[in-house]
Amino acid sequence: MGQPPNPHHYNNNNNLYCTGGGFGIKMVFPPQPAYQAHVPVFLEALFGPTDRVVVAQLLQDGTWQNHPLALQEAIKWALANQETPNIYFRASSHDGSRGYGEQNCCHAGAFLIDIDYGKVGHRGRTPFGTLDDVMGYLLTLPVRPSICWHTGHGVQAAFLLDQPACFYPGGGTAETLLRYRTIGSCLSSMVMGDSTFTAEHAFRIPGTINRKSHLDPTIPDVTGQPLWFHPNKRYTLDEIEQACGQRQLLFPLTTTTLTHCHECV
Repeated sequence: MGQPPNPHHYNNNNNLYCTGGGFGIKMVFPPQPAYQAHVPVFLEALFGPTDRVVVAQLLQDGTWQNHPLALQEAIKWALANQETPNIYFRASSHDGSRGYGEQNCCHAGAFLIDIDYGKVGHRGRTPFGTLDDVMGYLLTLPVRPSICWHTGHGVQAAFLLDQPACFYPGGGTAETLLRYRTIGSCLSSMVMGDSTFTAEHAFRIPGTINRKSHLDPTIPDVTGQPLWFHPNKRYTLDEIEQACGQRQLLFPLTTTTLTHCHECV
């Protein structure tokens, strides 16, 4: 059985490591919180109480079943589908229409990134050989994720914002979405992540089943694990921009002013 959320268990990433491993560290998984306790606080850290949250399942044929739901209903759906493989949430709140592209995103409460490692479960080359390598690299960055979880074949993380970025359907502007995408690209490059960083992308719900048998029937199912959870660690857009600039990335950042809407503050 898992354990309830406890700041002495999985809120302290200083206790995750010991010497050895790829970058001089070795991963030590923290005691795991109970799924039923972690999922509500996880989604509530990313979304507001009036947000429409898209939870989804990736089917074996590569198609998506998307469910735009009120936050508490999305939590109930996630709790009811703990044993369902490949369940996700999308990074931004939804406008309620039938589409699931960037143009349907209302606002985002975080930047989310996806980092792959190893060969299993991936079609191409990955930037890291092991989970230890990923964790060692993350510790060198000028800005660390607020929330981090292991997906079984990679690491996903959220950099929570002090105020959600509002896009056009949520009362903001198209320029805000462009800025979010540009900074997200820089941030993903900084962490050596993949192209999964835009507002409409789907990310795995921590503690759920990662099934890759559609790539290779010999790949076993893996259950994801929360690594750390710091819901009060939030960043301004300027802080994320500055962190990206410190790594001297090739992607230019725009100077467009971020727009907030009243519902987001």
